Amino acid sequence: MRVLARAVLFSLTLAAVPALAQPGTGTLRVALTGTNSGTCGSVATPCQTIQQAVQLAVTGDQILVAGGIHVYNAAVANPCTSSLGAQAVVCVVNKDVTIRGGFSTADWVTANPGANPTFFDGQTARRVVHVTQTASNQPPAGLTLTDVTVQNGRTVGANSGPDAATFAFGGGLLSDVTRLLVQRVTFTNNTALGGSTSAVYGGSGAGGGVAIRAAPAGTTLEDVTFTENIAQGGTGPTRGGFAVGGGLFVYDSEFLGVRLTFTNNQAIGGDTPGSGTDGSGFQGDALGGGVAFQIGSNATVRGLTASGNVAQGGDANSSSGTAAGGFGGAVYAEGTTTTGFASNVTIFDAQMNQNLALGGTARNGGLAAGGAVMTFDATLLVDRSVATANVALGGDGQGGAAGPAGGGGYYLTRFFTTDTATVRHGV
Repeated sequence: MRVLARAVLFSLTLAAVPALAQPGTGTLRVALTGTNSGTCGSVATPCQTIQQAVQLAVTGDQILVAGGIHVYNAAVANPCTSSLGAQAVVCVVNKDVTIRGGFSTADWVTANPGANPTFFDGQTARRVVHVTQTASNQPPAGLTLTDVTVQNGRTVGANSGPDAATFAFGGGLLSDVTRLLVQRVTFTNNTALGGSTSAVYGGSGAGGGVAIRAAPAGTTLEDVTFTENIAQGGTGPTRGGFAVGGGLFVYDSEFLGVRLTFTNNQAIGGDTPGSGTDGSGFQGDALGGGVAFQIGSNATVRGLTASGNVAQGGDANSSSGTAAGGFGGAVYAEGTTTTGFASNVTIFDAQMNQNLALGGTARNGGLAAGGAVMTFDATLLVDRSVATANVALGGDGQGGAAGPAGGGGYYLTRFFTTDTATVRHGV
């Protein structure tokens, strides 16, 4: 079996954003029946949109959001639109705030998410939440987000330009260089789609639900559900783009997950009419149908449920090409030999059932490995976990060879480093 080199480095694009001088009030409130103004946010006069409250807030403020479906409003100043070049329903730049859902205009004291379900909705047209520190000389950024559903987000890479333009990250939420605490949140039906290009390979799509990059210690997701999110690579003339982390993508970050659930998420590698392999030997692979931990990540997950997730490699030319691979139906972990970019992943109390790693279709079918879990040069510890009825299935060969497959449950590889893999007290 050939070496599967996967050192995919995703660059961060930082742009200066004007500082906002409006002082905060400690607590601001948002209701669909409210009115946006320079002084909104009180009990009597809540803001109408979350972004208006974010604009008025300063670090340390909390924003309480009443139930309902909250969408993008083009009339409200939004630094993601004006300076970062990509719309988001909620854009937090160079400040650290808390946003809590589940309130009502009759009770701003106690959240009741069951009675007041709160939705942040991208309307399949834009990313839902973006939180970022735009430069090292800007104030630190951070977000605490609780008791909401983040849905119908969509981010699409450009059709041309460098990787930073054609790649797409975090259809539901993108966190760059920020503190992040997410509790009791569902991410559903969000998409990160790499750009379809005319320059060798398609753009990569990473983190259909959530993408976290360069996060510091303390970054935590607790009681978070990912369902039916998609990361998909774009098409390219020679090979498709990578798809990384259908539900969640974590890159070069310190990460803690507590009771995470991944259901029916997909990482789908980009297709190509060409040979399927570029000059570097890369293909449009799919890495981690549920979650992918990549280069430089130190991650611990305490309680993981993953079912029905799929990592599916991209298709290639049916008469002459070689299809891409699907790796890690539920979980994919990857490191690198570069100093400081090793990955260490620890998973306790996991239930992984009926996940699928599937090779793409071409004359020669794509590889498949790790129906539940695949590692590539990453240190892995899995403890007290069960993996049942997971499948690794090689891709169809259209007149050539079918794709080989290995590790219906686990496929653990080490090609270049001294990383170790340990699975204990499991089934």
